[in-house]
Amino acid sequence: MKKVNVYGVYQYNEYLINVIVGVIDAKDDEDAMDIVSEMKLGTVIFDLNQNTFYHIQNEESKILNEENIFKCEVCDSSKKIVEIPLLKTPVYPINGYIEITLNQLTRGILKELFEMNKDFISFDCIAFGVNK
Repeated sequence: MKKVNVYGVYQYNEYLINVIVGVIDAKDDEDAMDIVSEMKLGTVIFDLNQNTFYHIQNEESKILNEENIFKCEVCDSSKKIVEIPLLKTPVYPINGYIEITLNQLTRGILKELFEMNKDFISFDCIAFGVNK
C-alpha cells in the first residue's frame, strides 16, 4: 500500500480551485481512483465574514489555505460552450482557463459577494483526481 493524495476540482461560475482533500492508502493509482470514485468530496465555501475558504466534507469543516489550494483558475464567461441543465454547471473550452493566484481568486470572489450582497458562496465538486 502507498499513500496517495486525493484532490477535488471545485467550481463556482467561472472560478475553479483544485484542493487537496485528503490522503488515502491504495495499492496503485487505479485502486486509488476506484476508492475516490466512491467518496463524497464535499463542498468548498468562501465565508465573507471570516474572509476564509472552508472545505466541508462528511459534516466536518477544515480551513483551506495555500497548502490545500494548489491551483486556481478563471475563465472568460463569454467563452462558455454550454451549461449542463441538471447540474447548472457551465462548461468552458480547455484553453479558456487562465491560472490565477489565490489572492486574485479571493479578490474576485469578494467583489462578487459585495455585488450580490451575500455572506458566502459555495464551490461544487465537478471532478477529482489522485497523485503521489
